[in-house]
Order: sequence, then structure tokens, then C-alpha cells
Amino acid sequence: VLVCYVVRSFLQYIVAYYGHTFGIRVEADIRRDLFRHMQEMSFDFYDAKSFKTDGSIVKVTNPDLSNLKSIGNYAMQGVKFDSLTLPSAIKSLSARCFQAAQIGVLRIEGKFTTIESSTFNLKVAPTAVYIDMSSVTTVKEYGFLFKSLGSTNTTTQWFDLNGNATLDISNLTTVGNQAFASSNVGSATKISWPKNLSSLGQHAFRGCNMSGVAYFGADSTKNVTVSYYSLNGNNFSAIIFGEGVTKVDTSNFSSGVRLIFLADT
Repeated sequence: VLVCYVVRSFLQYIVAYYGHTFGIRVEADIRRDLFRHMQEMSFDFYDAKSFKTDGSIVKVTNPDLSNLKSIGNYAMQGVKFDSLTLPSAIKSLSARCFQAAQIGVLRIEGKFTTIESSTFNLKVAPTAVYIDMSSVTTVKEYGFLFKSLGSTNTTTQWFDLNGNATLDISNLTTVGNQAFASSNVGSATKISWPKNLSSLGQHAFRGCNMSGVAYFGADSTKNVTVSYYSLNGNNFSAIIFGEGVTKVDTSNFSSGVRLIFLADT
């Protein structure tokens, strides 16, 4: 059994190492070929209107990604999209795949369980996000961080895939540091709160302009810590902490918010 475990661990390391190396080399080849191609283009191409508008060399308008199954690390880093639709055929979004990108309108049609670190840590906040989050259980750190922490709150509008201003995050169990910071998820008029939350990271929902009543820690078997600043910068009328919440850190609440504890937290 021990030998099998050692062999399995070794093979997992080989797959992880060479898989990552292969992805980096493919990305390098694409960047090199693109740069060479851009150098060979005529001056008329660069005089086109799209380049006069904002000076962007890499600018994409709603590309066809229907044949993609996954998007790797840093694959779309820094690319500018007027609009972007991620079709349901895409089953995997790697960490930082859209880091520092600029996306005007973002539509995510696939059902994911995990949003990886910095997947949508964007340079400029999108005007709208269309997403079904009902299957998402984990949003890691900076998953939907649209601006630097402490900057002015964004005006991004959140919708479900039918265009309704609703956001179902009821199945979230883990929300990492700054996962939704300054993302304005409060633009959704109806938010279904997590029922089985186990981890709420620092600054997780900071500056999201959320209002109404929030409910955390419904599952009494969990030991949930509401980390500092995780709920700061919102406009809740009340926050209910269920029996699953065992610790609430400092700097979490605006003046006037009503706190309701259903256990000795």
C-alpha cells in the first residue's frame, strides 16, 4: 500500500508539473506568433478606426469560444473584450485566466462549482455580469475582484442568465479573501444567502453595496468565522448570525445596522 501511495504521488507530481509547463509553453508560442503577426501587418491595418479609438492592440468583440472546453492559467491576461460570453461547453476556468483583463459585458453560461483565485480579477469593472451561481460552492481569493481594495465602489450590474436582477449564492460554502470586494453584487435586488457557509474571508464582501437582511451561519454544525472587514461597506438593515457563526471579527458593520444573534457568538 505504501509503495502504491508513493508511486501515485510521484505520478501526480509529474502530471501537474509537465501539464503546467506545457500550458506555459503553448501560451509563449501563441504570444510569440501573435507578436510576429502584428509586426507584419500593414500601416493601413493600424490606421483602422478600432485602433484609433482607444489605442488597444488586443481588442476583441464577443469572440466565439464555443469550441473551448477549458481556459488555462493567464490565458486571457490583459486582453480587452467589448463583451465576452463563456458558453456552457467550458467546464474549467483556471486561476488568473482573465487577470487584469478588461471586459465590458461578461456572461457566464457554464455551471461551475469553483471560481479559482483571481479568475476575474479585472483591471476595469464590467458594466454588467450575467451568471448562474446556484452551483458555485467556492469563490477563492480575488475571484470577482473588479477593482483594487479601497477604491471607489464599482457600478457593475449583476443579473441571472434570464436578465433578472437576482443572485443565488445559497450553495456557497467558502468565500475567500476579497472574493467579491467592490464588485457591487448589491445591485441584485434579490440575493439568496449561503445556507452552509464554512469560511468567510477577510474583505470578502467589502464595499458591495448590499442592502436588506443578510443571514449567515444557518448550519449549526459549522464553525464560521466572519473575518474582519468581510461585510464592511454595505447597507444592511439587519444581519442575522445563526448558530453556525462562532466568531465575528472587528470592522464589519455600518452604523445603524441591526445585529441578531441566534447563539452565543
